[in-house]
Amino acid sequence: MAGRSIVIARALWAMAVALVASSPAYGFVCERAADASGNDTGASLAWFKRDLSYNVNVHGTAAAPDSATLSAAIEQAHLTWQELMSQLECGPASGLTDITFARGPDSASTLIGFDALHPDQNENLIIFYDVRCQAPTPAGTPCLPSSWPGPTTIALTTDTYNPLTGEIFDSDLELDGVDNAFALLPAYCPSNVSGTALLPECAFIDIQNTVTHETGHFLGLAHTTVPNSTMNASAQRGETSKRTLGCDDRDGLLFKYPAGQANGYCNPPASACGFCAPPGSSSTNITARVVGTDSDATGGCQASAAPRWAAWLVLLALVFSPSLCRCGRRAR
Repeated sequence: MAGRSIVIARALWAMAVALVASSPAYGFVCERAADASGNDTGASLAWFKRDLSYNVNVHGTAAAPDSATLSAAIEQAHLTWQELMSQLECGPASGLTDITFARGPDSASTLIGFDALHPDQNENLIIFYDVRCQAPTPAGTPCLPSSWPGPTTIALTTDTYNPLTGEIFDSDLELDGVDNAFALLPAYCPSNVSGTALLPECAFIDIQNTVTHETGHFLGLAHTTVPNSTMNASAQRGETSKRTLGCDDRDGLLFKYPAGQANGYCNPPASACGFCAPPGSSSTNITARVVGTDSDATGGCQASAAPRWAAWLVLLALVFSPSLCRCGRRAR
């Protein structure tokens, strides 16, 4: 996209027995662009429009009994944010948001990232991988690429944005159904699975739970350490509690996208406002770098070089891991 900088950021959501983090347990947190040194101190990421859309790949997933049931779960995940469906203890909302989601027609596209040469043809795509990319894979069949971070990564959200203004242009969600057992869990499955013996039909990763969390990344929210929050970075098989927003999730959406008002920012950024830094001036160069927080399958932190992609950025990941710690993978 000529005249704009482009950045890639990665963060992982861990399915964990315990969460290991050094940051304090405050409320919502805004995802932020990296500065020239690769630190996440730039503008907070946000859409500069309120009417958003998404498309689901036409192949769906074998983890759902039928396409209608899958569609209903995905639509409900987005509606939860649109209608501020929060936990009972949150009380009445202090305001409204005018963020709306419209589902477009099912798409045959498998493009993840942003096509800078054809910006009007980009879609906010949701795609499931039920097979690996190996022969013989029929043309057009979504398949798990060999470049996938690993079997512990169950989902990746890729947001394309301007690193100086923080404006999001595009968002795509990939889900790994090859290495991870997805399902649409029944309502009687426990929402809090700690210390609970799961029924066989509940011992799966809930699709709606996952998509609700990833929709928060779609909107520019980062992980939080607040227990029982939708944007909390830890979850377990059988969990459905992230289908409903925590109080901090709702507060974050209302702060970022208040109805009839400009996007919310605070200067200087502080924990009370989710570190939602205001936009900088428009970029005049095209660059690519990888920023964000990662955890590996063992819960440890690693640093490594990252490839250069000239047209797509922010990867937000969901992983299975014994624990989660915050670390960075950065490259200029």
